Amino acid sequence: SGSKTLGTHAVEKGNNCIAAGNLLNSTKIPQAMVDNFAKHSQLHLAERLLMALQAGLDAGGEEGSIHSAGIKVAHKHPWPLVDLRVDWADEDPIDKLIKLWQDYDKINKTTWKKYDSFFLITNDTKFPKNQKTIKTLQEVQAEYPKVGILSPCSKRWGEMNLIGKNSLKYFWFIHNNAYFVHKDLVEKLMNTDNPSYINFLFDGNNFRGYLQESEIIAKTYANDWAAAITTKVYAEEEETYLFDKNKLIKTESYEENLELYIDEGLKWVKKKYGFNSRWQMMQYSQLFYNKFFEYYPKEKINKI
Repeated sequence: SGSKTLGTHAVEKGNNCIAAGNLLNSTKIPQAMVDNFAKHSQLHLAERLLMALQAGLDAGGEEGSIHSAGIKVAHKHPWPLVDLRVDWADEDPIDKLIKLWQDYDKINKTTWKKYDSFFLITNDTKFPKNQKTIKTLQEVQAEYPKVGILSPCSKRWGEMNLIGKNSLKYFWFIHNNAYFVHKDLVEKLMNTDNPSYINFLFDGNNFRGYLQESEIIAKTYANDWAAAITTKVYAEEEETYLFDKNKLIKTESYEENLELYIDEGLKWVKKKYGFNSRWQMMQYSQLFYNKFFEYYPKEKINKI
């Protein structure tokens, strides 16, 4: 809208939106975009933006050829919920962007149904060669239908002595190296009112995740599921990755990452729960652990 704006330009405001453009074929184009955005209030925000772009094109678009288009949808955090682009197309980039969104949306809606479980692992977790990790975890989860979170054991963990060879026990705390999570548990825990990767399962406000394992395990037992470690599968934390390859995995040095991990987690747990220590959070998780066995006494065979 400044004096040096190029060509025909215009700005229009609408309910929760604003449209602006320069080098336009008509000053009416932003109004067409605002009107079409308002017309599709029932759709996902990304789709509404696409409909507005299409309306602007149909109303005349820019003076010259259009070769690129993109949409970005942000939520409460600095990373985007949707970030789709067509950087170059010989013709009709908006149509290609719409098709890209349709494919993206379809994957989100249909792929979920294909899976029974999801394997969440940290970037410094290693598995023994020739170990049938996924297959074995699937078999164990099928054998123990109350297990919502299943973790491989580490040969460095004291828990191995409590579990025994080729066995399983339920725990109120499990290191978050590798979680094999049952889809039915995820569907109980996930935020369906405002689903995104920020608040879908873990609380995205605690980015590095210190104490989040206790929170999700507490939620697991509170929702009539159990969290277990099995010695039929092993996984080890390879700390040298953070020492030697922190730049490759785009994180801070080991010392800085550890300091931030603890500091951010303690601030998060204080704000959310009023707890001042890791011990208090673990006690919270243990409370739900013990209550679980009152409701499911047959599962006491797997209690530590």
